[in-house]
Amino acid sequence: MFKMIDVDNSGQITLEELKNGLKRVGSDLKDSEITSLMQAADIDHNGTIDYKEFVAAMLHVNKVQKEDYMFAAFSYFNQDGSGFITYDELQ
Repeated sequence: MFKMIDVDNSGQITLEELKNGLKRVGSDLKDSEITSLMQAADIDHNGTIDYKEFVAAMLHVNKVQKEDYMFAAFSYFNQDGSGFITYDELQ
């Protein structure tokens, strides 16, 4: 995936490469989320992501997606919006 996103084969992923690459693999992250991800992943603050930084970023994306799925599942059962799933809602 790193090589697919690093279209210029520089060994570094720019913000634009990251945005384009994530869109190509079907990610639905907003530009602001991708920018935040870039800033969080760019540990050495050089404006690009190297392979080690990329691996860390992908772990974060995976966590965010799992949280989104869990929230969607919770919301499905929490039909009254109370923040709790009652026995009746679960049935």
